[in-house]
Amino acid sequence: MINLLYRAWNAGKASAIEGVLARLIGSCYHTLMKPRRAQTPIMIRSDKAAALLARHVRPGHSQATIIEEALERLPVPGKQLSASEALRKKIEAVLDRVDRAAVPTMAEFDATEYDRFGNPQ
Repeated sequence: MINLLYRAWNAGKASAIEGVLARLIGSCYHTLMKPRRAQTPIMIRSDKAAALLARHVRPGHSQATIIEEALERLPVPGKQLSASEALRKKIEAVLDRVDRAAVPTMAEFDATEYDRFGNPQ
């Protein structure tokens, strides 16, 4: 399972990561209600993943805890934004950094720049 997640992460395939996480979460859900001895053991088929996991396991922590923490840190894949939605999100990110109290509204701007007939002052 970790090997599949690792390969999907390196390939940048969000759908593959979603599938692996869904299977992992589904298996975790079914093991939550079982006593520890009745739970299925973690099976890692990749030597590299097993070595990485062994390196990260600290005294007092289980392999499952390390895997859960790693999965919680993974970004949650969202839906793909269209070009206009992505542009809007970038614009909103820039506007969030601007002090909006210092920026006049269009009515305030028009009052200072134009007279009552619409001519520039």
